[in-house]
Amino acid sequence: MIDIDVTSFREFLEDYAMKEEQEYRNFLQKSKEGRIPPEERYPPLSRFAKAREPIALPPATDSVWCAVPFYGSTIIPLFPRTDRQRFDELYSARGFTARDIDRMIDAVKQTGRIQFSILDPRLYANLEFLEPLFRELRPPSLRILNLAEIVGEKTYNEYLAEFTTLADFGFEHLVFSVLRHIDPAVDTRYMSIRLQHYADDYVALKCLGYHELADEIGNAMITDPSYANELFAVFGNLVAVPSIDRMKPIYNFSRDELATAVEMGKKYDVKIQHRIPHEIGKFILENIVFYPQTLDGCMEILQHYDERELWKVVHALDEGIKKTSPDLIDEKKQKLSEVLDSIWKDADKIKVNGLAISGGISLGIGIVGELATGTPGVGLLSALGFQCVDRLTGIRLDSLSERIAKLVSPNYLVAVYDFKSRHPLPKR
Repeated sequence: MIDIDVTSFREFLEDYAMKEEQEYRNFLQKSKEGRIPPEERYPPLSRFAKAREPIALPPATDSVWCAVPFYGSTIIPLFPRTDRQRFDELYSARGFTARDIDRMIDAVKQTGRIQFSILDPRLYANLEFLEPLFRELRPPSLRILNLAEIVGEKTYNEYLAEFTTLADFGFEHLVFSVLRHIDPAVDTRYMSIRLQHYADDYVALKCLGYHELADEIGNAMITDPSYANELFAVFGNLVAVPSIDRMKPIYNFSRDELATAVEMGKKYDVKIQHRIPHEIGKFILENIVFYPQTLDGCMEILQHYDERELWKVVHALDEGIKKTSPDLIDEKKQKLSEVLDSIWKDADKIKVNGLAISGGISLGIGIVGELATGTPGVGLLSALGFQCVDRLTGIRLDSLSERIAKLVSPNYLVAVYDFKSRHPLPKR
């Protein structure tokens, strides 16, 4: 006999939220007691259907489908909106809408190549079309490191109090105004969560030793909240979040995001030299890759990429970076380049259906962390054509950062997509 959950979606989400919170509290307690190794992820891979390494997050502002073929599993964060129309407005730029959800659920269960993550489950109560996704996949909430455990409750509370005080001068009002502009009926819980994300970024920058940058953001929160929001958007995404993400995924950025970071970095005083890791690592590879814009295009590309076991090569490269194995890195980056070149040359074997596959874009691979700064070679941004001022190069870890690095590898791989770089498919 099949056990069917007949509770209402809203009741289901209420129960879901309590279970998510309890599971995380249990994890924190075990971690505090030393019963969980530092390298353990949260949430564990067991929370995802057929998940496999390497795990990645797609670009934040472009199609998710371009990233999926390269990794074992790509996690697509689902942000809540109050109705289907606003959900579609948000995600159409990411390559899907509400009407694709059922097929995406099937793709998760069949391949595990895409996964979903969520925020507070209760925020999705008005999005009934997501009910099958929640009931069938039980997507987890992603979490950050427990910074209070690392730096101590006193220091953590001091940093958090700093942010709260600064936010009261106008930044909090700006954040809430922006959210209401996007969605006039936005849930107050979502507003609180978004503000907490900013607080986490601020505290993380302090914990990582970027005090000057955090102070610059703090000053802007008072004098120019809009500029503070820009600083958070850039340095939160490029510095803070990857450093404290307990899931430890490979991050994917667009070239435009990095260009913005370089331009904003030029405004800083030299006192911040060696403290802002704009030069996010040694450049090790750049290739032309296919650009699937739809789920269908992605699934078509997957078949051909999987024939060459591309995701396994990327995984091996990622492991070499995390383990600081230069020989393995050199071997795997060469293999990766050969695989990508071979796939591009075999474009005539790939069925091009309308706009499902629209030629190719440039993909750059780079390293973040101590390995990048200690390895001879050109930096990622310089190799991608950016002019980087010297005072913004390098990453320096203090003792506190090293404690964080034990929980999140100090060396990790990033991918940089140039969506403006279009290449025609090879002639058949």
